[in-house]
Amino acid sequence: MNEYLRIQTFQAKRIKNITSALLNEHLERPESLEAALQVWNKLRSDQGCERTVAILQKLHRRELVEKYAVWVFEMRPDIGLKLFTEGSRNSSGNDIGFHPNPLIDMDVDAVINFLNNVQKSAKRREDKLELTYEQKYLLKLCDIANCPEKYFTQLGCSLIDALYLTHSRKNKGWDRKDPTAKKVESMKGVLNDFLNNKSNYNPEILKERIGTDTWLTDEYILVLVKGGKPKEAINLYV
Repeated sequence: MNEYLRIQTFQAKRIKNITSALLNEHLERPESLEAALQVWNKLRSDQGCERTVAILQKLHRRELVEKYAVWVFEMRPDIGLKLFTEGSRNSSGNDIGFHPNPLIDMDVDAVINFLNNVQKSAKRREDKLELTYEQKYLLKLCDIANCPEKYFTQLGCSLIDALYLTHSRKNKGWDRKDPTAKKVESMKGVLNDFLNNKSNYNPEILKERIGTDTWLTDEYILVLVKGGKPKEAINLYV
């Protein structure tokens, strides 16, 4: 009976807290919205993750993102990424202050820095061949009109580096029966799609990043073609 009462008390308190958070959101005053953030932070639920992202986009304050978004990434990184990838808008394309998401008071480099810091301190162990928060963000970013070249190139370099972390540049005979083979193929697929479908990256930088003595031959050829060097690409087949 005591256990039953304990559970009932816990559930009643939880419902009260959720109601308090939702009422504070409804008031839509900055101080009320911040109070709601504090409640969702204590409850730490999927609903709280979604509501926290929505509130942070309303408040448009970087210090609140840095304070309240971290727990969302720890619990549901897929929801956390919506903070920066949903509601994206076209920008002027200016490198300084390029801002795909005007709902958050952070420029692209600040977002990337935040995502990398969150990933490093994440409690869960991340797989080397899973797309990082930065890579997922950049993939979204590169779909936005007038996205600067440097972010395309940064994403390409990041994907190449991730593949070389698992199989070194000169490891041409990597075993396709290896347990990581499927994930390597998946990451290679992401890189190939990116190189094929985008043209805003700097092909010279990516060519140097891949290198000539490599198992990423197809990717090297793609970069050569995109860089206007089809003859060099053909020579690799001869």
